[in-house]
Amino acid sequence: RAVIAEGCVLDHCQVDRAVIGIRTQVRSGARITNSVLLGADYYNREVDDTGVPLGIGRDVVLDRVIVDKNARVGDGAKLVNTRGVQE
Repeated sequence: RAVIAEGCVLDHCQVDRAVIGIRTQVRSGARITNSVLLGADYYNREVDDTGVPLGIGRDVVLDRVIVDKNARVGDGAKLVNTRGVQE
């Protein structure tokens, strides 16, 4: 139950009820649910000054989020609404 754009690289991850934008890279162990990832303008396997590669890192959990274009989410990050905040 997902829409995945062309050019994505999804490596042993779980995607459910999500829209994955063009050229998005999702590394192994990531879980993405109820989310929108806007993708990337280019492929980039190198890391920048932050040391985090472009895309979604290993073992990341995303639930009910919108990830902007060309974003970098580091390994093990968890972006979820555990407290159930509605506003």
